[in-house]
Amino acid sequence: MLSALAAEPGLPPAGFQAIMRTLLGYIGRDRQADALVDKLLARFEGAAAPPQWRNLAFCLAQARARARP
Repeated sequence: MLSALAAEPGLPPAGFQAIMRTLLGYIGRDRQADALVDKLLARFEGAAAPPQWRNLAFCLAQARARARP
């Protein structure tokens, strides 16, 4: 889902953030959030463009906020 949205050329950053904020709201505060953070960190290695970095950083910030007790 993240890859498809991040690659959508007509989707403005605010739209991406609104969609991901909603989707990430369904992640619990347990191991799911921790696993998501690990996966997002791994994706930074393959990110090639600043828009991808921005999108990953936003998702990482949202996921980390949910993973905190």
